Amino acid sequence: MHNQHILVVDDNQDNLYLLRSLLGNNGYELAEAFNGADALTKARENTPDLIITDILMPVMDGFTFCRECKKDPNLNNVPIIFYTATYTDDRDRDFALSIGAARFIVKPEEPEAFIMAIREVLKDTPAHPVPEPPHEEEEVYLKKYSEALIRKLEARSEQLKTINAELLKQLEEREQTEKALRESEQRYRMIFDNSMDAILLTVTDGRILAANPAACRMFGRDEQEIMRCGRDCIVDTTDPRLSQALEERVRTGRFRGELNFKRSDGTVFPAEVACMVFKPNASLNYSCMVIRDMSEHKRMDEERDRQLDELRRWQAVMIDNSERNQALKSEINTLLARLGETPRYPSQLKDL
Repeated sequence: MHNQHILVVDDNQDNLYLLRSLLGNNGYELAEAFNGADALTKARENTPDLIITDILMPVMDGFTFCRECKKDPNLNNVPIIFYTATYTDDRDRDFALSIGAARFIVKPEEPEAFIMAIREVLKDTPAHPVPEPPHEEEEVYLKKYSEALIRKLEARSEQLKTINAELLKQLEEREQTEKALRESEQRYRMIFDNSMDAILLTVTDGRILAANPAACRMFGRDEQEIMRCGRDCIVDTTDPRLSQALEERVRTGRFRGELNFKRSDGTVFPAEVACMVFKPNASLNYSCMVIRDMSEHKRMDEERDRQLDELRRWQAVMIDNSERNQALKSEINTLLARLGETPRYPSQLKDL
């Protein structure tokens, strides 16, 4: 287990979290700072064995922080690794190394390679302070520093432009998706609210999550009451077909057929049911039920059957009367023949 102390400097919380996880899991003790000025204070209070820093940060950037560390006799021999995502060209690396950095690593780096670089830097660090490397003339340093910082800022600006463009694209796509969802929801809501058939959104355990206006009219209850009472308040549980319907729905995920339902006043009525199960999440099975009241249809069928029976009875009477009339005509013709008179009615054979 390592016991080296590492100071991590980055103004991005996500980057700090990743480094905290990676370095902590490899046994290093960590301190964190959000900019170079904060890091310089913490390093002077508790000298670390290694500093890992970003470059572009508020208050004090990484280049300035590194130069200040190398000017401090107590921090001069602490190795510094630049770990940055805004890499433009080798001039950035050369400038970082020229002001005393031990390594210049470009994000993202493979965890194994990153940890190996840390171990190598710590292994190569001398145990005693080393003389401060000769500084370039301030004018030369400032020129290189400005050029490097400008390159970094330009690279960051390009990154931000790319990110902004991608965000705008995602935002537009999201707005289009949300618009399509709203329009789809409005269409389905119109169907739900204006359907002449009752529509219920249910859970297969018997709970009712939504009921459309037609369902409320059909059962004589408002939506909240239907939702509160559940399946047993609207389905005739004595209907022997109910258990078969539930079993078929479990087995096939759907059911279509007839069942008896109940109104709020206790009246039982027949209805045609179409039901399908769907699973919006892993925990619950939902179902959509469409219910059509068959009372009027049944009444019309019964009235039609009654009228057909009545027609059959009248037909039988008419046929019977016709046969009796034919027999009477035949008898009259026979009597007229005996009297030598001409038959008054055509014979049955002619009628045929």
